[in-house]
Amino acid sequence: MGACLGGCSGTGAPYGASPSGTGVPAGVYVSVGDSYAAGFQPEGYPTDHGFADEVTRRLAPGPRAVQLVNLGCPGITARGIVADVGCASHDSAPHTLAYPGMTQLQALESTLASHRGVVRFVTVIAGANDLERCFAAVEAVRCARATVPGVRDDLATVLATVRRAAPDARIVGLTYPDVYLGLLLTGSASDAARARQSVAVFRDVLNPALREVYTAAGAAFVDVTAQGGAYEPETVTAEQQGRTVPRSVAVVCAYSHFCESGDVHPDDAGYNWYADQVLAAVDGAAATSSTPRTPASPGTSGAPGTLAPTPITAGG
Repeated sequence: MGACLGGCSGTGAPYGASPSGTGVPAGVYVSVGDSYAAGFQPEGYPTDHGFADEVTRRLAPGPRAVQLVNLGCPGITARGIVADVGCASHDSAPHTLAYPGMTQLQALESTLASHRGVVRFVTVIAGANDLERCFAAVEAVRCARATVPGVRDDLATVLATVRRAAPDARIVGLTYPDVYLGLLLTGSASDAARARQSVAVFRDVLNPALREVYTAAGAAFVDVTAQGGAYEPETVTAEQQGRTVPRSVAVVCAYSHFCESGDVHPDDAGYNWYADQVLAAVDGAAATSSTPRTPASPGTSGAPGTLAPTPITAGG
């Protein structure tokens, strides 16, 4: 493959290697998917602040240490995981596995084969890029209904590959926060309509399909969209920078770059939140993952980016 199959850092050392000095971690963690899997941020990418990196850091040092192999590729679709060759972003991203000449699915197969019996868990996040044009469409839900069956089929192929090559590995399937709810802050009627359509796309089309395909594969499914409050009425509010906004909007502003720049990716706090969800699911507690605390109002305790201890249902 012309790359370090173990997933190497810039020094060539396995990321998350055993602190014993043997170089053999307790297991391997494989991150599959798009820019969220890769840990993309609009300024300073590549970084090592994605959720996969954070999960790996939290598990080491100690007996649960894992070696990270990150296959995530910014911009890739679910279709692209199966069909697109290579990922140019991997030339410099830390702890990622370059796979020139092969698809991400083929790189996944190769990785699982070379670490047979030691892959502890695999995270998968993909599908939003397939629907990018739908979120901007006038009839977003109709567009999504036409697109999502292909997403489901491609992810089923990915999950079947994991199950065949690493039958004992825990699989965690993740969704996305509905960052488009941040458009409610612009005061534009058309932006508000687009924001509300995005909720329907996630709640009624994409996430039910994701739940179906992950559950069918025996994977833990974490509905990050729901945990961010996207399905709540807009009358459920919180304070955000001195103004009262829907709680879901406050979460978007606290956990992503969307409100400040329109970028759809998580910030450091958002990726830390994702890491919480992954670790809960890996430990078999996907149905009781924590929900993010909304940014604290002036004069109250707490701070943006922390997590509330109240558990909510994340699904199958």
